[in-house]
Amino acid sequence: MPLPPHDLKFHPVKKNLLPHQRLLRHFFSENRLLMSMYIAVALLSGLLKIALLMLLGRGYELLSSGHSTRSALLKEITGFHVPEGVTFPLFFASIALLFATVLFIEKFGAARLGERFAANVRTWVFARQIRIPAEKITQNGYGRYLVRYSSDLSGLQRYIVRGGCRFLSDGILALGLLAIVLIFDWVSGIVLVVMLIGGMSALWFWQRLPDGKVRTKRSRQSRLLDFVVRRFTSIATIQEENCYKKVETRFAEKNQLLYAAAMDYHRLATPAAAFAETMPYFVLAALLASVVARHTPPPVSILVLLLTLFPVIRRLSKLPSVWRLGAISLRRLDVLDVESGASIAEKEYAEKILQKPQSRAK
Repeated sequence: MPLPPHDLKFHPVKKNLLPHQRLLRHFFSENRLLMSMYIAVALLSGLLKIALLMLLGRGYELLSSGHSTRSALLKEITGFHVPEGVTFPLFFASIALLFATVLFIEKFGAARLGERFAANVRTWVFARQIRIPAEKITQNGYGRYLVRYSSDLSGLQRYIVRGGCRFLSDGILALGLLAIVLIFDWVSGIVLVVMLIGGMSALWFWQRLPDGKVRTKRSRQSRLLDFVVRRFTSIATIQEENCYKKVETRFAEKNQLLYAAAMDYHRLATPAAAFAETMPYFVLAALLASVVARHTPPPVSILVLLLTLFPVIRRLSKLPSVWRLGAISLRRLDVLDVESGASIAEKEYAEKILQKPQSRAK
C-alpha cells in the first residue's frame, strides 16, 4: 500500500533541532492519529491479557476441582463474578477471540508505523545522498552510503517497533500488574519497582560501553560493501584477466577485519544480553529475600501474578540495547545531513524532492 501524500510533505520545524530530531518530530506529527489509535489498542490489549490471566484460574478450578486464587483475585479486584457451568467456556473463548483480534490490530499497527518510518527515512536519506559531492562519494566509497539502507535502517525500524510500540504495550501490562501487586502486597510491589529501576538503569549504562565498537563494526561493514560493489562494476575485467585469487584474498582480508570488529562488539554486548535474559531471576531472589526477612509470605494469588510478570520483565530488559543501537543509527543520519549540505538546501529539498503528487503530475 503506497504512502499517503501527507507522509512525504515537508513541514518546517525549529532550526535548533538536530536533523534526526527534526525527522522524528515530522514523523510523529504526521502520524498522530495512527499513534493515538495504537495507544488505545495497546491499552485494551493489556487489559484483556490481564483478564485472561485471571480467568485461567477458573479454568484450573474446572479441570482440577480445586480452588483458584486467580479467579478469586479477579472478583476481589473488579467485583466481577466469573460465569459458572457451561457458560464459562463460551465466555472464556469470547474473551480470547476478542484478545486475538485486538492483538492482531496492535501488531499490525506497530508494523505499519515501523514500515512508514523506514519509508520516510529512505526518502530522507536518498534525497541527501544525491546532494553529496560526487568526489566525496568516490573517496568515501559506496558502501558507506549503502549501509544506510541495510543495518542502519534495520536498527531504526527496531527502534520504532520494539523500542517504541512494544515498549508501550509491555509497559501498560507491567504497570497494570504492578498496580495490582502494590494494592494487595505493597512490600513485594516496592521490591519489584526498585529492582526494575535498578536493573534497567544498569543495563542502560552498560549498553553505552560498546557504542564505539558498533561504529567500528558498521564502518568495516560499509567498506566490505564498497569493495563488493566496486568488484561488481569491474566484474568483466576480473573474468577476462582471471584474477579471482587476488580479489578473493582482498575480500578475505576485509571480511576478517569485519569479523574481528563484530567479535569486539559481542564481547561487550553479550554480558548485557545475558543479564537482560536472567534479570527476572534476580528479581525473584530479591522477592524471596523480602519474604524471608518479614516472615510473612505474600498471598498465592500475588505469586501467580509475579510469575506472569516475569516474561514482561525479560522483554523490557532487552529494550536498552534496542534504544542504544537506534540512537547510533539516528546520529549517523546527522552526519549525512552535514555531508549533503541539507541545512542550506532545505527549501530546495522541500520544493523539488517532496512535491505533492498534484504538482508532479503537472
